[in-house]
Amino acid sequence: MITNPQPGIGVRDPSRTPSPGDFSDYLRVSAVDLGKGQPVKMRVVGDAQSLARDLAETMLVEIREGERSGQGSTLIVPVGPVDQFPILARLINE
Repeated sequence: MITNPQPGIGVRDPSRTPSPGDFSDYLRVSAVDLGKGQPVKMRVVGDAQSLARDLAETMLVEIREGERSGQGSTLIVPVGPVDQFPILARLINE
């Protein structure tokens, strides 16, 4: 069940497993409202290719910062879509 404590903001009821219809609430959240009231930082990029490029560049920064610090990096990454991985490989190899 999705509840809306603020207009335009969808919050999942943790006591219930969401159904496919519940996700339609998330699709109605405007770009301005994404992340509002949440501890997660949000930014909007263009299309799917822009998202893949942004994710690859963000991952590269984390990897390089880990190398620089000598601590290494541990990333939890999506298993799909995976368009960012070829971009990340190219950036690493450049």
